[in-house]
Amino acid sequence: MASALACLLLTLGLEAIRQEITSLEASLNEVKSKIPAKNSSDDTATKKNELRDSLKAQLQQIQELAAQRAKLFEQINAIQASLKKKAETAKSEKDKLGYKSVEEIDRQIDSLESELRTGQAKLIEEKRMVAEISNLKKARKVLESHSNQQSSSESDKATLDTLRAQVKALDEQRTTLRSGADAIRAELNKVSDELKGSRDSITSLLDQRKAAKAALDAAYDRL
Repeated sequence: MASALACLLLTLGLEAIRQEITSLEASLNEVKSKIPAKNSSDDTATKKNELRDSLKAQLQQIQELAAQRAKLFEQINAIQASLKKKAETAKSEKDKLGYKSVEEIDRQIDSLESELRTGQAKLIEEKRMVAEISNLKKARKVLESHSNQQSSSESDKATLDTLRAQVKALDEQRTTLRSGADAIRAELNKVSDELKGSRDSITSLLDQRKAAKAALDAAYDRL
């Protein structure tokens, strides 16, 4: 009687273990089915690397444009400084001469020469007028040189307009590239989050598979 009862209990115990094994195998298979045969995070990682390369290229272009812009501003600043110096020099010399234009000097020379031609001036006055005419002609040459500088200044101003237009074009390119870089960053952040989520999910499934396998092995050991 006792032996029969012992055999019954043993049979029931083994059956319970077999049922547990069946349940554990089902759980293990379920976990295995959730683990992808191909790691999808590989594709996401590839996409992330492509985005990083694209962003790097965008930023490199932005840096190159910034360098070009800096060189243009060096030229602009140099021309502006030259124009300012020319203007200050011309004003200073005109103030010293007392005449602001070649025409004004020509009128004064014509007046003095007309007076000389009358022959009515005294000798000392004639000498003074001749000396003044000589000085006026020297002053005229100075003002003529400033007129030539004015033409040069107009050319410099045209160059400034061209350089400023180039700066504007570069700024427009930089704005476009920055917008593109911002869009790439946003996509890169999204892909990075997806990659982390995918890797975390696979890690969790692998942990579950390991735990299910350990529980199954333990159940077989009890048979």
